Amino acid sequence: MYLSDVVNILITYSGVAFFTLIIPCTLFLLSYFIVYRKLLNGRKRPAWEHLIPGLMLVYYIIIVLGATVFFRTLSRYGLESVELRPFSLYLSAIRTDNAIEWRNLILNIIMFMPIGVLLPLTFTFARSFWKTFAIACALSILIETTQLVLGTGIFATDDILNNTLGGIAGFVLFRIGLRALCSCTQKSEQNVLKAADEK
Repeated sequence: MYLSDVVNILITYSGVAFFTLIIPCTLFLLSYFIVYRKLLNGRKRPAWEHLIPGLMLVYYIIIVLGATVFFRTLSRYGLESVELRPFSLYLSAIRTDNAIEWRNLILNIIMFMPIGVLLPLTFTFARSFWKTFAIACALSILIETTQLVLGTGIFATDDILNNTLGGIAGFVLFRIGLRALCSCTQKSEQNVLKAADEK
């Protein structure tokens, strides 16, 4: 898989994800602003800081499912297309020195990094390392199993390992970003207090 293939996948399934989400999002906004705010005089506001990342998460998961499961060409993969040996794809890539195999391994890691970032932004309970780890692993197993059942891919332990590693890497990036943001906020508050004291 080449970089151009990845770009084409993102473009193709972004459209699918957009049209999948546009109807429920439109219904939600109409219900909130017209029915809840206007007719029922509701004052409670949605938690936009969780809602927006949540929409981004669903949007991206649809892209991933489209690229890995639903819009792939059906083939004659069967139960024999199961590779349970850990690191077998890595050993194959080392043995053959095949750049495409290495690229696929790396892309499987990168593919789940946005999920590792968006999960804890959407759900506060997912700000635990082990919960994000478990969700990323479970989603990868679901994708691999669906590929096997539908005949759209091969069930490979290495794919699950790589996807989970990508989810963990995304979670680490989230934690680093959160820590940096908290540090900047704390410094800004200290500067404000210091300026107030000088006055």
